[in-house]
Amino acid sequence: MVTPENIKVYDIRRTAVIQTLLSCLNGGYFECHKKEDALYNKAIISLVLSDSRAMDKFLAGDDCFRFRGHKRDRKGRLVSVEAYI
Repeated sequence: MVTPENIKVYDIRRTAVIQTLLSCLNGGYFECHKKEDALYNKAIISLVLSDSRAMDKFLAGDDCFRFRGHKRDRKGRLVSVEAYI
């Protein structure tokens, strides 16, 4: 059975995720001309959705994201990257 406290926490988290996704859409994070840019944006979005501190910084407009774990294929194209704070 779900208690009222859990419903309130869920609602706050859901609202924050929706606000984050809308901020991403308005900021143009889903519109990329290069595959490499799309990978960086995907890394930022997955970090923001998985970490509440990153979500707060993203919504505040703080550009403090860094990248690590760059993996490239044999032709030198970027395949994956990980974002962190």
